Amino acid sequence: MVSKRFWALLFLWIILEALFKGPTLSFALCNKKSLLEIKGLLNEYCIYRRNLFLLKGLNCSNLKNLLPKIDPYARLVSDSQKNDLKEISGVGALLLEKDRGFILVPYKFSPLFKISRGKDLSLISIDNKRAKGMKYEEVVRLLRGKEGTVVKLLLRIRERKRTIYVVRERYTLPSIEFLKIERDLLVRIFNFKRHEISTLLINELRQKDFSKVIIDLRGCPGGDLFEALDVAGIFLRPSTTLVYLKDRTGKLKKISVPSSLPTFRQKIDILVGPRTASAAEIFTGILKHYKRARIKGKKTKGKCVSQGEFILSDGSILRVSNEWILFPDMTSCQGKGIFPDRK
Repeated sequence: MVSKRFWALLFLWIILEALFKGPTLSFALCNKKSLLEIKGLLNEYCIYRRNLFLLKGLNCSNLKNLLPKIDPYARLVSDSQKNDLKEISGVGALLLEKDRGFILVPYKFSPLFKISRGKDLSLISIDNKRAKGMKYEEVVRLLRGKEGTVVKLLLRIRERKRTIYVVRERYTLPSIEFLKIERDLLVRIFNFKRHEISTLLINELRQKDFSKVIIDLRGCPGGDLFEALDVAGIFLRPSTTLVYLKDRTGKLKKISVPSSLPTFRQKIDILVGPRTASAAEIFTGILKHYKRARIKGKKTKGKCVSQGEFILSDGSILRVSNEWILFPDMTSCQGKGIFPDRK
């Protein structure tokens, strides 16, 4: 028979869950002043005008749930989160889905890179647990862990199975990596980091004569839009139209390749997938529009709007969808994604 003490403890646990789950996250980033700032910024800049009627009922207790209904890509980032270097403890590889299974793309500095030699690794099992059929988030959880712990991986490398033991290390996600494969340059972009990607890529292209550039965006969730536009610009002629930006009022602004950028003529392959999003999709769509690159892989995510970042009085940052992004032919990849070229 269940005791009264059990029911009392259960009731207390339910109350605590209700108090500390969900709303506390909103309250931590919300007060009367910041709430007024959030409402004002959404009203001023948000392109999802039909949803703004929800602002009337927005408060600190429902901010977490109601904000995405107003703007599906809006995000409130605390002062401590924005300074996060995104250090992760794990095996040092990007995880991608393929044919209902998973592959690992090792970072250049990781232990896995030595055995991969720049190639993708098919993941069969983790600590004797079969990877195929698992959810993506579950595989990520198993690969990550406390620094210094060991994980057992069964991989398929060049058609042969191999069991290896990897010590989890702490690392900061890179924004870009370069690999030379015979006469080709493989460029892995993980984030279009502002004032970095275009400069590094230009320097790399100037140093050597590559017959083809392979740009891997399969694990790139986006980054700075104008950095992506600059990278696209180095493969097109000056003054070429890149995109049109349309604000909440419908006003259009044309963005073209600046004359200050150099122009490179190498052949280009772009690798994309379901996790290719935002600025990475815009970059891909521009080069696809001008038939400047061959697109390989799988359809991209379909998030093709621009966000503006606004610093609130408490130091937190509000990201608001403030512009539609249109290609030179006035089409958009929002909700559609970019499809790879037919073979």
